[in-house]
Amino acid sequence: MPDYSATLWEIPSAAVGTLIATAPDMSTGFIRVLWQAGISISGPISATRADVVPLDALAAARCAALAADTDPPFVDRLVRRADPVDDPQDRAALHTAATMALGRAPVLRWITANAPAVAASPGWREMLPGLGGVTVSVPLAEEALHTILLTKQRLPSELTASLQLNPWFSGRFATRYRRRMKGKRIGVRERAATSRGWSHARTIVGERLPQQWRSLHGRGVGRPLDRWSSALLTAYVDRILRTFRTGGVPAVVAPLLVVAAAVTPDATVPEQAAAPWSSLPHDVEAAARQLVRIAPRRLDPDEVDAVAVLRRACLAYGENTEAWRDLGVSMAASHTFAL
Repeated sequence: MPDYSATLWEIPSAAVGTLIATAPDMSTGFIRVLWQAGISISGPISATRADVVPLDALAAARCAALAADTDPPFVDRLVRRADPVDDPQDRAALHTAATMALGRAPVLRWITANAPAVAASPGWREMLPGLGGVTVSVPLAEEALHTILLTKQRLPSELTASLQLNPWFSGRFATRYRRRMKGKRIGVRERAATSRGWSHARTIVGERLPQQWRSLHGRGVGRPLDRWSSALLTAYVDRILRTFRTGGVPAVVAPLLVVAAAVTPDATVPEQAAAPWSSLPHDVEAAARQLVRIAPRRLDPDEVDAVAVLRRACLAYGENTEAWRDLGVSMAASHTFAL
């Protein structure tokens, strides 16, 4: 059997389009399995037909997040056409996917340039809490949120907490945003120093981090974490855990907690804190739990089987459209993608 451990999973956008066209009723479930498998969509995202087949907001966010080449106007069409989600768990999963979908420079610049239209769209407003977990392109995210604030639209309350807890956003902006939204104050000790310590910690963790959470930077390379940074990160972990005492730490905030806790041996992350991380791709969730010293979650065997089928197909089929069509027919017939 092939060794899949070091594989960077990719599926051609034409294959995604073929599968969606073959079994349109199963498209939402198909995108869910793609997300669980951590398979990115290569090629022009517009070739997937995802903006033709009706999707709910969660599936649309995941499709945009998986796209290697994000076309902002296409993301806009996905978001505007998507049906809203009402289930609280689906909304939390939507925000998780939105962190990957929106936290990219081209999309953030597009949001800034089209802030009034974004603020007026219920679908876009529901996506924006994902920006609270962004750890790259933060200046662009801050600029995008600033321009949206100028429209005086009310945004989801989830963003207020995660934005304050994300030390990469400036203290001034976090305070202004919290006051504008009349949210509860959540203080991060020595905010700027904590962000520097967190960046250093991410370097130390290195390749143990899921690929989706890595960033190219060299802060602190080759040096251990100093005692002051370690103390700040320990306090930071405690602050996040106390903020989300009930219900667990949202997956949007998971990268912030995991990096800080991974390098502070005194930090203890309880099992229940990781409960919401099931909305992450399987490999990302497993790596996150391992880094904070929590036992892996037992996965649904049907989900594991569906992920394995798609991964094997990615290695075997490539651009073979006919093979992907046959796979879509067989998986739909067996209800592998059933919700």
